[in-house]
Amino acid sequence: DSCLLTFTQLLQPKRKLDEMILPEETRQLLTTLILQRGSPPVCHLHGDNGVGKKSTAEALCSELGIPILYVELNRLLLSKGNSETLIPLILREGMLQNAALYLNGYDVLLTDENDIKTSGDYLLLELKKYPQWVFVASNKEWRPKETWQDRPFVSIELPLPSYSMRRQLWEKYWDKNVALENDVDFD
Repeated sequence: DSCLLTFTQLLQPKRKLDEMILPEETRQLLTTLILQRGSPPVCHLHGDNGVGKKSTAEALCSELGIPILYVELNRLLLSKGNSETLIPLILREGMLQNAALYLNGYDVLLTDENDIKTSGDYLLLELKKYPQWVFVASNKEWRPKETWQDRPFVSIELPLPSYSMRRQLWEKYWDKNVALENDVDFD
């Protein structure tokens, strides 16, 4: 839908879970989620900027063989459309694409401002009905106020990488064709 173009993007996942550099307990939890049967979960991925929330969702969706409809919530709220009109369009687009939803910047909905809070409450009600995986990404930990009996809710903290994990990341993603200065050492 053309009215969604300013704040959504359909992504074809390329990352693989076994290529991700994650704490072992997080990797085990993600593997368990993939193997579970039943209603797809709502996964709350939280942690500082740059810890790999989007990459983690992408790796899970790659394993599941489904695309991701990436939604930038800040842009949604700044758009000219009414969020109560746009949210059903987002969900429809996600269903048409058989895509998981990735809601980036959920922190913006955790405010006390009435208009934004109403949009967040409405979004939560609609997410309960969405038939595919949903990823809610934020910097802060959050749990829905009410119990979600209709579908599972999982909160996953993605911590800042330890020194050894950062070193693995540098080595993995550093372009070997780019020369390093003599005083640069990964140790």
